[in-house]
Amino acid sequence: MSQKSFMLKVIDERGGAIRFIRAVEDGVECWFYLRLNPEKLVEYQQKVKAGDLDIRDYGTILESDWGHYPTGDVIKFMKSEYGFVTPQLVD
Repeated sequence: MSQKSFMLKVIDERGGAIRFIRAVEDGVECWFYLRLNPEKLVEYQQKVKAGDLDIRDYGTILESDWGHYPTGDVIKFMKSEYGFVTPQLVD
């Protein structure tokens, strides 16, 4: 099984990989937790490298808000509900 096939199998079993994304919309910082659509994984990775994408086209937004980083409650929720560990900021 190729690495790509294995990765897609794992994503399918989990209902889509979750990504934590920080961005700026209309000049204001925001963040998102995105559950990727497995069929759009490769396209998403290409768009990330290019630096130009609308994340809504690549999956389901699970949580989002304006600001620099999610609150502790959101971080705990993502861990308990989805098993997702939010990356620490390295600014």
